[in-house]
Amino acid sequence: MMPGLSWPGLTFQRLRKRFSRHAIVLMYHRVTELDVDPWNLSVTPANFERHLAVIRRHASPIPLHDLAAARSRGDMPECSVAITFDDGYANNLHRAAPLLAKYELPATVFVAAGYTDSDAEFWWDELERLVLQPGTLPAELTLPVNGDLPTWPLGAAESYSEEEYHGDLAHTSCGRRTSARALFYYAVWQQLQPLEATQRRDLLGRLAEWSGRTAGLRETHRPMRAAELRALVESGLIWAGAHTMTHPLLPAHEPQVQREEIERSKLSLETMTGRTVPSFSYPFGNSTEATRAIVKAAGFESACTTVQECLWRGNEPFLLPRFEVRNWTESEFERRLLAWFSV
Repeated sequence: MMPGLSWPGLTFQRLRKRFSRHAIVLMYHRVTELDVDPWNLSVTPANFERHLAVIRRHASPIPLHDLAAARSRGDMPECSVAITFDDGYANNLHRAAPLLAKYELPATVFVAAGYTDSDAEFWWDELERLVLQPGTLPAELTLPVNGDLPTWPLGAAESYSEEEYHGDLAHTSCGRRTSARALFYYAVWQQLQPLEATQRRDLLGRLAEWSGRTAGLRETHRPMRAAELRALVESGLIWAGAHTMTHPLLPAHEPQVQREEIERSKLSLETMTGRTVPSFSYPFGNSTEATRAIVKAAGFESACTTVQECLWRGNEPFLLPRFEVRNWTESEFERRLLAWFSV
């Protein structure tokens, strides 16, 4: 045995197993059927149920806050998996929750609290409805953004045929979408992402006028209402986590703006649910050291990123990694889960 590894009752193999134990945190967004899914973040109810069956078969399900605490103590259960959702779509209650209850699997839903009871969809969904539908748009778009006037001559993106639309839908990754209209959508999304919420809302209004389309509120896309969030957590299997108020790109804003988004989200969700909200998720997965200090000072116990890695004992509590789950078949999800556990 190596020097220094001769504690009574502990072999090198046992030590290696103890200190190399890791867990998996899964990140979902919505469980529903969609025609348009620009970021490939929706999982059908049928595939979601198959994923849950795989988790029940191979893993030790655990609530995220319990897993975070176990990580701090250094005693994460073997093959543990925590399920999380980002944003707070209503289908988390109506489509995902009944399946989680069927398989008795806990989950945490990170909610952008400012969207609850809203008559608007999440801004990226509104943008999709305005520009990523078949039809013709004006030849040029100009938007006032922070004193600049970025202009997009649409060119080939001006006309978007049913054939192009269905061709885009056939791709399984946003990085492989090839139509000019899809590229236009991503370009405008990039301009809107770092903006403050009221400025972004104004620009979406301008886009609606420019496109001649209305945004509306689709059942498959709408955020949860406060009453639905309460029903979700009253199940006893699902916990609310905070995801800011308006889903900003936090590092793009001054510390005071970040603090207000983070602190208000915790207070709002605890007021809505009557329960402590111990966990936070960074919108778009982005944070800085200053952001993380604000999250910690707000009273959260842990925070999740979108870094796709296993969770080890040595991970920072405010930089917990997660694997993004796509609309995989049962065999594909099982293959990936077992591969993550075998690291």
